[in-house]
Amino acid sequence: MFGISFKPDTVRYEPIPERIRELCPDFKRGQFWTFAMLQSGASEYYVVLGVRPGQDGDSLGTALQIEGSKCQVEDSTWMLSGVIPGNGYSHPSSLARLPGLGAPEVCPHGQAGDCYYLLRSAAEEAVLRSLVKDAIERAIKAYGSQALFGKKACTPSQLAGSESTAVVLQELEKFCGKPH
Repeated sequence: MFGISFKPDTVRYEPIPERIRELCPDFKRGQFWTFAMLQSGASEYYVVLGVRPGQDGDSLGTALQIEGSKCQVEDSTWMLSGVIPGNGYSHPSSLARLPGLGAPEVCPHGQAGDCYYLLRSAAEEAVLRSLVKDAIERAIKAYGSQALFGKKACTPSQLAGSESTAVVLQELEKFCGKPH
């Protein structure tokens, strides 16, 4: 979520709930951890990270929305890239959905640069912001204390690395401004 590498044997995130393994086919095999969770209305939102059998390289970050027996999946990097529109929301009352799912790409520097999407409603922003806040709380628990997580998350280089995820950066800056 925050671009911080971790070792599962020392930084202990909770495993994903079995319900995800049952409802989301991509998560039946492998080791996955819950980085963020939100219950909102009839939906459960998760950000999970994990490793599948035989996987080489980086872990896979995924955002999920579970509603009833339906599982929607989006890349977590894309989901976290949402930007609040400068002129406000045109549909302030639209239903909450998995942030970024189906949103058009905005690539101001062409496909080689950082692309993002514009958040489509205050409800979508609330889901994204709540997931980031929950991720901070889960990271504090996983690292063992506010101070230990803050030592990793609040460095100038770490904060600079979060500039492409505006909402993540805003919430990290709030956390990093608190005494640890």
